[in-house]
Order: sequence, then C-alpha cells, then structure tokens
Amino acid sequence: MKKFFASMLAICMTISLVSCSSAGGQTTTNPSPENTTTQETLDFPTRNIEILGPYSAGGGLDLITRYAAEAVDFPVSVSFTEMAGGSSLVCVKECLNGDLSGHRYMALHPESMPPYELSGVYDQKYADKFSWICCYAYDPMCIAVGKDSPINSWEDLVNDAKARPGEQTWGGSGNLSTNTVGAVLAMWAGDFEALYVPYKGAADARIDCMGGNLDVFIGQVSEMVAYHESGDLKIIATEGEERSEWIPDIPTLAEIAGTKEKTVFGLHRGIIIPKAVPEEARQYLEDMYREAVTTEEWKAGCADSMHYTPGFWDGEECAALYESCYVICEEAMAYVADNM
Repeated sequence: MKKFFASMLAICMTISLVSCSSAGGQTTTNPSPENTTTQETLDFPTRNIEILGPYSAGGGLDLITRYAAEAVDFPVSVSFTEMAGGSSLVCVKECLNGDLSGHRYMALHPESMPPYELSGVYDQKYADKFSWICCYAYDPMCIAVGKDSPINSWEDLVNDAKARPGEQTWGGSGNLSTNTVGAVLAMWAGDFEALYVPYKGAADARIDCMGGNLDVFIGQVSEMVAYHESGDLKIIATEGEERSEWIPDIPTLAEIAGTKEKTVFGLHRGIIIPKAVPEEARQYLEDMYREAVTTEEWKAGCADSMHYTPGFWDGEECAALYESCYVICEEAMAYVADNM
C-alpha cells in the first residue's frame, strides 16, 4: 500500500503542476454470512474487471477508487478507464451502453446524481438505471478563504456577505453540482446571498481563492487539510456531522447553526453498476469490497493517507443516501433557480 500511495502522490503532483491550472453516519456494516456470495456458488468474474472514472485522473474519487480496488482480492486483473466530461454524463452513458455482465462498473457518489438530474445537466433520471454496489469512504464539504482574506471566522464571512448582498463570490468544481449545494446550505445557515462561480476543476478555484480572485472556496475536507496546514487557505467551517479529526479546531456548520438539518453535506465515495447486470454479480462485488475495506489496515490508510472517514455502506444504504440527498438538492436547486 505504501508503494500505491507513492505512485498516486506522484500522479497528483504531476497533474497539479500541469494544471496549476445529506450526509450519512459512519456506521460499518458487518458481513452477513447467509447473504454472502462466494466464488464457489457463482461463475463470476470470468474475465478482467474494468472500473470507469467520471472525472479526471488524480482527483479524490479516482484515488480512493483505485485504493479500494487494490485491496480487493479479485481472481482477475482490474483496469481503470477515465471518461471525464459532461459532469460525469459521458461516463454514465458509456457504463450503461457497454458490458452488462458485471465486469464493468463505475465510481461515483450518491450525492452527485441528484443535482445533475434536477438541474438538467443529466437528460434523464439515470439513478433509475443503476444499482449501488457500495460506498467505503466519506468526505464532508469544507468552506475556506485565502490566507490574505480579511475574513477569519464564520461571523466575518456572514457580515461581509450581508454588507454586499449577492457580491461575495463562492467557487468550486462544477456548475449546479454538489459544491453548489454545499454553498447554498451555507447561505441558508447564515441567512445571506452570495454569487456561486463554477470552475471546471477544484484546482483552478483554489488557486483563485489563494490569489484573492475568489472570496470563498468550497470543496471537501480531504483536499483542504494540506492547504490549511501550510497556511495557504483558512478553513472557516465544515459541513460534517462532527468536527474533522484532521482539523479539530474548525467548527461545523451544524454547530454554528445549532441544528444538523440542512447543514450537513458531503460525498460518500463508492461504486455503481447498471441494473441490467445480474444481481448475483452485484452482490458478489459488494461482498468482496466489504471484506476488503473493513480491515483495520485499509481503514487506517484511508484516514491517515487520504483524510477520508472510512466506513461501509451497502447497496441499499447507498440508495437511501441518494434518496435523502435528492430531497435536499431539490430545494437547493429551486433556490438557485430563483436567486442565483
């Protein structure tokens, strides 16, 4: 695993140099012996497995997907194919129209699909065509400002936003995305209006925030810790249920608002497969991942090296996460349409 992280770190550094350019709990589900699909009872897999990635290589979803897959003791080889484009739509369509035997599936988060479906980024409700395999890591939203910003606290941020309604700029990856939803939740909590500026990627938004060209950056905790430690960004709040173990001095939006309702939001990193794939194959994959990502070694690597909160959410729990997120996003997208 150390070798894996060294390789992934090299990829991230290379990409960075070239580009410079409702949340769930932390419950771990234990294996259920009577439901476990074994290699002896299912003739699967019979050939190599391919995992599709909807975003650029080296990003958070890409790295955790590779790390999880490496831990699984598959009897075949596993390959990765990045299909960035269309806010994951390119990858979604390819996954549905390709191999449906179970040997090909894609990485995604339950929270990603609702904003795209509700905003029209997706041309239909693609969630109805997929089944979740599982999720294995959680990453809450995080609000930050540049090191030279006069904003040093949530109170400062709110006061600045109210002093110039609709002019304070917030930026993150994607238009009408999960980052947009995270920004809207912050506006609701602080009772202010701001302008969300979509960026093609998180790196560009971070750079603009550090350079003073963007007032507030919203992303995930995992991508912010290093910048917080270096002092390049000042983290104001997170949208986790509890304070992050890596930035314990930073309050949560729930703490500030005094409620977890519409203040908790983040991304569960996981994998999804077309519903047309036989259920036995989907269950096999869920069981294999459960065994691999619930070890203490894997959980420690997930937390210590990647700043994710490890956990295990089975297919049904992931579907429930999607449904609860859809309700939040429905209201957030309506707000965006009326105010932004």
